[in-house]
Amino acid sequence: MKNEEKMNRNKKEMKLERKLLLIGIILISIISLIFLVSALTSDERQSLNDELNNLTDYLTNNNYGWLTDYNLRLQLNGNVYKMQTTV
Repeated sequence: MKNEEKMNRNKKEMKLERKLLLIGIILISIISLIFLVSALTSDERQSLNDELNNLTDYLTNNNYGWLTDYNLRLQLNGNVYKMQTTV
């Protein structure tokens, strides 16, 4: 009887240990994945900002600055209307 109880308790403890180990591995994997995604997103943002700045400079240097100027001035029939946008 005592041996059977010990074996049952040992089996239950082993199952609990396996579950806890599996949960720990899953949590570490999820945290690592989130960290990697945020790091890649940060690099990609910087790259996209650099590209946007290069394109804006190119347009401005080639007399297309009005495409990137967000404070547009519209002239209709001699009247000047100013449209301001917030970025």
